[in-house]
Amino acid sequence: MKLFLTCALVLCAALHLSQSQCMEGLASMEISADGQYVVPTHCTDPFDSTPYPIGAEWRTGDCMECLCEGGGFRCCPVEVTRPERVPEDCVLLFDEESCGFKAFNINNPSESCPL
Repeated sequence: MKLFLTCALVLCAALHLSQSQCMEGLASMEISADGQYVVPTHCTDPFDSTPYPIGAEWRTGDCMECLCEGGGFRCCPVEVTRPERVPEDCVLLFDEESCGFKAFNINNPSESCPL
């Protein structure tokens, strides 16, 4: 019974961790006109196919932070924390551009609220 409970606990922890996993990919090797392999000089964004040079960091439209290094890329979800308290006269909205929450006055949406 202890073994079953331990396995169940490990599986639950693995499931939780897998929901926020990063994704990785290798840059494609190219072959020059003389048949030699060429070391990759860039990575390709897996979401919109934009090329980025080695060493570049960027944020995707899907709130993923990416890094191009060593001929490959790594993209991880941006950690977003929902504010615990929002003033009663405000509405909370997710801003995809900043990958965070912003609050606006219910009666005047052009007026932001403090969080």
